[in-house]
Amino acid sequence: MGGLQSDCQKLDDYRLIESLVTDDVEVAVMQTFDSWMGAIQKEDLIDGMMLAKPNGKKIIPCNRLNNIQVLANGDIRACGCRVNTNTNEDIFLIGNIDNISISDAYNSQKVIGIKKSFLRNNPPEECQKCSWYS
Repeated sequence: MGGLQSDCQKLDDYRLIESLVTDDVEVAVMQTFDSWMGAIQKEDLIDGMMLAKPNGKKIIPCNRLNNIQVLANGDIRACGCRVNTNTNEDIFLIGNIDNISISDAYNSQKVIGIKKSFLRNNPPEECQKCSWYS
């Protein structure tokens, strides 16, 4: 056992999960976290945690735009990993499950427009500042 799993074994809380770890179960330490567009600052983190930096120029639509998220209140979003806390507008909000099907949401003009913004070299600020872009 090496790498990230052995890093986990060094943690004080590892004893809480040790009995669950088998050859079929892998554990890892997460040390790098997203800032959620500046909502989380370095001083909000505990020792050993780091903030990720936005990862490069975004020239093609992010793969995460192919995932639809349905929230507990029925709202449907095009991206589950980005919310701009600096504005009241949620650019990824497509609609509500009461008013639009998941299929229609996935194929909506809003989602297509966000994807096209990458091809026009003008992705949304939320995407430009994202460290989870894939």
